[in-house]
Order: sequence, then structure tokens, then C-alpha cells
Amino acid sequence: MWRCFWVSAAIAAHSAVLGQNVGISADGSAPHASALLDVDAAALPAADKRGLLIPRVTTAERNAIPSPATGLLVYDSTLNAFWYFDGTAWVPIGIASEVDPTWGGSNLETAASWRSGDVGLGMSAAPNSKLQVVGRVFIDNSTFIHGLAGNPALVADGALNEDIMRIRDVGANNRLLVNSAGNVGISTSAPTARLSIATPLGEYELTGTAASTTLKTNTGGLGTIAGNTLKLASLGFRTNALADNVSLGVTALRTANGTTSTTTALGLTFDVNNTSPVNNAEIWLTNAGNIGIGSNAPTARLDVNGKARSTAIYGTGGITAAITTTSTTLVNATGLSATVAVQNNDIIKVDCACNLQNTIGTTFMTVTNSAGTGVWVQTPNLIQVQGPVWSGGYSTGIMRATADGNITFQAQWRVSTSTGSANNCNITAVVIGKQ
Repeated sequence: MWRCFWVSAAIAAHSAVLGQNVGISADGSAPHASALLDVDAAALPAADKRGLLIPRVTTAERNAIPSPATGLLVYDSTLNAFWYFDGTAWVPIGIASEVDPTWGGSNLETAASWRSGDVGLGMSAAPNSKLQVVGRVFIDNSTFIHGLAGNPALVADGALNEDIMRIRDVGANNRLLVNSAGNVGISTSAPTARLSIATPLGEYELTGTAASTTLKTNTGGLGTIAGNTLKLASLGFRTNALADNVSLGVTALRTANGTTSTTTALGLTFDVNNTSPVNNAEIWLTNAGNIGIGSNAPTARLDVNGKARSTAIYGTGGITAAITTTSTTLVNATGLSATVAVQNNDIIKVDCACNLQNTIGTTFMTVTNSAGTGVWVQTPNLIQVQGPVWSGGYSTGIMRATADGNITFQAQWRVSTSTGSANNCNITAVVIGKQ
């Protein structure tokens, strides 16, 4: 009670004497000349020191104050900040007006009073995203326990039907994108496969009914000059001793001057330590549907550069039951013929194997070209069996085709006299090369 009375008396005394300022103090100190009101707690014991309590209002109450005076001061309990009226608007003390905070690298460019929740780093202009960074970003997850679920270094959650992540160049072209379906696109804005790699320029994704929904790659344009190649992809491994780098390369080839697909081929080549194709190991498929093994310019459905092994093409109706003839001139042996599809200059090998006998005389058998065009490189030999004892023989010939199409080979036979018989016979014809 005494202290309150003394302070009141001090206020009255100073007000009366000075007339223009008021001091409140424990020791009767004069107020500072620059202050109309000077509250001095310096002489109070530490346990008795107190502060000045400014009127507390909510934001709604502050905004509802009628005709606030310039300089009016309140404490906004909603925003937990002091605000004053500058004659036009309410302004927070200690923070700037409501903007998004940005950090220029060494200084806070704008103070941390939130406007929309956007944050900018490495910039002074207003950010246009929740986090906008100008410069490099490094994410270090080393302080987390990687063995535990829920500690990824980076998590990006996309809204429904919105892209999860985009990485763009200075021209705003998408260089890496993950869409809401989980598809990853490189240089494409609309990946339709789990991984789609488009051309670096133009962002053209591979299309077509053969295009995979798992992996798509579009390497770009193939040159227009014969012999131009374009590396499309490669898959490989290293040997256990790390001595060899082995890969399978996929390559596009321009087979003749042109700009359309009709002059193109796709190839697989076997590469070992930058030697491609090693040991002539390559397979090519042309636009015409021809396949070349060891050749990038196949002219047949299957064109093999080198030795080939193939299952023989058997003539229809190879016989097991005995057939007979009494003709002394060559006639067709029923059921013993073979037809093979050829191209001009194909080399065909024909073999006829048969068991023969004759009641008294000799039975003869050979092979002739009954349909199609070609010339004999090696004329088929004549099988001869004399007497009633069954004996096997072979007639072999080699022909060069002189036109595209089919060639039919027919077994023919005759006797010198009496009756000849044949059983367990077959005829085969196969293309073995090209002249």
C-alpha cells in the first residue's frame, strides 16, 4: 500500500512540476526527457521486477477496433505478435509484412511470416511452389537406420492423377518424370511404359502395336545413306575373371539409300571387348521379312553366311511296303518325291535311299528334276541291284536353281528284265548354300 501511494505521489509530483512527462520508478528518478511516460524498474529488487502488459486482443478483435489511432499498439493473441497501426493498416512488429520466407544463402531475404506456405531457397523473389530451390540439393540419409522401414532419404507423394515428380531443364523440357501410374519417362512428358526413353529432342515416345508397356526406347532418327547405323540398346555382362566384356547389341541399319522403313533392318550383334560382331555372330531382320545369319543383307527368308545344319525336307509318301515295276524304261517311283522352295542360284542337295531286288535281272533307280528350273551340278548316280536278294543303295545329286520358286525331285526306276521290287525308301532335298 505504501509503495503504491508513493508511486502515485511521485506521478502527481512529476506531473505537476514537469507538466509534459511522467515517470514511474521505485527511487523517484526523473523520467527521460524524450518520454511522456517512463517506467523504470532498475531500482526494484530482482524478485520484484515486472513488465508492462500491453492490451491483448485476438486478430478479429484487433481488426474490429474502430478508427484506431496511428501508433496504437496491441498484442495479437491469435498470431502471438505485437501489432501497431501505421495510419493505414495494422503492421506486425519484429517481422515484415505477410510474405513467404526466402533464404538467399547467407541472409533471410524476407522474414518468416507465412502467406501461402511457400518457401524459397537460394533466391530473393517470391517462390511459386511449396519449396523452390535455386541451386543444387543434397540429401543425406546417413543418420537414419537404413535397415528399418519408413526411413527413405526422399519421399514424393503425388496427388491423384498428378505427376509425382518432374525434373526439367532450363527450357522447361521434362528430362525425368514419374507419373501417377508409376511410369518413369526420360525425355518424355507422357510415359506409357514402366520405363520409357524418348528422343532427346522432341520428346517422341515409341508407339506401335509391338511397343512394350514395360520398356520403350526411342533412340532417334536413322541416317538416310546406305550403311548408316543407329545403336538402339545393349545388354551384357563381364566374365567371372573380369577378363571379357560381353554384350548383345541391338542396331538399326539403312540397307539402301532412302528415308522410309522399306530400306531398314534390325540386327543383333555379339560383342566381346569392342569386337563386333565377334566370329561373325550377327542376325539381321529386314523390312522385307528376310533373316540373315552372318549377313546384314539377306536375300532369302533365311540367308546363312557359312555352314548350316538343317532337318532334311522329306518327300511326301516315303514308302515302307514293297512296290514293283516291270518297265524297262525309267518311270516314276510312286510316293518318292520331294519339293523344296528355292531362290535363284540356291544349291540343293537331293538324296534317295532305297532297298531294291529283282527276280532274275537288274533293278535300277535314280532321281530326276520333275518340276521347277535348275541345272545339275552333280548328276544323280544310278542305283543298281541284281538278283532276288534285297540290297540298299543311294542316289545323290546336287542342283543349282536358276529361278525363284519350287523344285520337285522325283525318284525313277526301271528293270533290265523280269520284275523289280522296292521297299523302305525315302527321298530328301535341302538347300545347302548359294552360288
